[in-house]
Amino acid sequence: MKRNGCGGSKGTTTVAALLGVALNLGCGAPERTTGAGSGTDEGSTTEVTAQLTAVPTGTQCVRITVTPPSGTASIQSFTLTAGASTASLSLGSLPVGNDAVTGAAYAATCTGIGSSAPTYTADPVTALVRSGVVTTVALTFRPNNPASVSVNFVTNVLSIAAGGYNSFALTSAAPLEWGQAAFNDVPVALPGPATAVTAIAAGAYHACALHADGTVWCWGTSYYGGAGPGIAVGGGSSTPVQVPLTGAFTMIAAGLYHTCAYRPGPANNSSAQAVFCWGYNGDGELGNGTTVNSATPVQVSGITGISFNGAAIRSLGAGAFHSLATMGDGRFLAWGSNNVGQLGDGTTTNRTTATYSYADSSEIAIAGGSAHTCALHANGSVWCWGQNVVGEGGDGTTTNHLTPTAVVGLPGPAKQLAIGADHSCALLTSGQVACWGYNAEGEIGDLTTTNRLTPVVVNLGNDVVQSIGAGYNHTCVLTAALGIWCWGYNGFGEIGDGTNNDAFGPTKVLLQ
Repeated sequence: MKRNGCGGSKGTTTVAALLGVALNLGCGAPERTTGAGSGTDEGSTTEVTAQLTAVPTGTQCVRITVTPPSGTASIQSFTLTAGASTASLSLGSLPVGNDAVTGAAYAATCTGIGSSAPTYTADPVTALVRSGVVTTVALTFRPNNPASVSVNFVTNVLSIAAGGYNSFALTSAAPLEWGQAAFNDVPVALPGPATAVTAIAAGAYHACALHADGTVWCWGTSYYGGAGPGIAVGGGSSTPVQVPLTGAFTMIAAGLYHTCAYRPGPANNSSAQAVFCWGYNGDGELGNGTTVNSATPVQVSGITGISFNGAAIRSLGAGAFHSLATMGDGRFLAWGSNNVGQLGDGTTTNRTTATYSYADSSEIAIAGGSAHTCALHANGSVWCWGQNVVGEGGDGTTTNHLTPTAVVGLPGPAKQLAIGADHSCALLTSGQVACWGYNAEGEIGDLTTTNRLTPVVVNLGNDVVQSIGAGYNHTCVLTAALGIWCWGYNGFGEIGDGTNNDAFGPTKVLLQ
């Protein structure tokens, strides 16, 4: 599959589509980088230019507004002359930092605009302008909506999910995806059967969906068999392929190269419940008592036949190389890699079968990262364990923990967790989002690249967050206004803003 350029990605409405021009802003290849730099650099300024070709018939005026973190906004107008083969737009020297960029296009000369409304308006984006670094910006223009028309382009977004280098929006129709698996840097519809999708879990290069009928479907690249037997190991598919499983499944989770799904038992018989996993198993993350990889789903040992006081599993999670399940009585099971204590059983011993890990009666949800795990308790507190070298444990230290340790400094009770590779986020009952841990690529969303050892509230204004998801190095939220915002690493387009630029604060996803 070929990756589309971010100026003309599949499914986007770009300058080329609406104005008859092609915009080349040098999106670059989706290569992973480190040390992206802070959004608060001091010193010199950087020039940003845009090259347009095939100027449309009829003179057009494009007005671009750049607003720095502090100071006065810069408004520049550019006239595109009819018949010209090319036109170069130079924004000149801009202040370093996270500049907000938007635009408007008019079917008139710039001198004749007056107070008229623009013909097209651009979705706002945030551009990190740094000294000595070429800044790239891609604006998506849309027809200017009359006041009587809603500005929400997608009104049926139900929730979001993220994993690996991918982001997803679950809707009442086909799910939307963007990032590595979609080979796109703006949301596009997931191809496949029309059966309603109720959940999506993603690994590094594959993703799997749970349908309303209880079937499981996977797509992407199937390293070690993580996408199931329907896709050749090492091969790939952009269209979901059904995983051969018996029964109706209700939960799904994915690690780096493995996937797990939960099948409840009959009513009043929780001892018949089962978890099946497939993919990489070098650390026992498939839970079948071996370390042999399997593209074919295998049943996790230590779950079926154990009633746990009659309590069914109510939460399924996965880290990079470990797997997790929370029981209805609040206790949890874990299996797989445990080299830094991510299983929470007080040891660093890998487990190849589901192992009762910690005596706590109040855990309601659990999720894993690269080598750490976090759990949400019934009282809204969050507890983490395992690796903590960059603050992913949220307790104010960089000390690894072999058993659950409380996150400190949450400004209120939490109701949902989203765990990345080395960062953690919680959706609070207030509708705010707080994140902590690794931040070199903006995962925390606080406009810095400083690791955070305790939670930091992300500035989303007065908007209320309804759903949250985290990939390996990025975070996404769905707000009450049905807007989706992402931040963090963007080398594969997982931010969804039409670029491959890392975002150090909330950036609007370009919904179609």
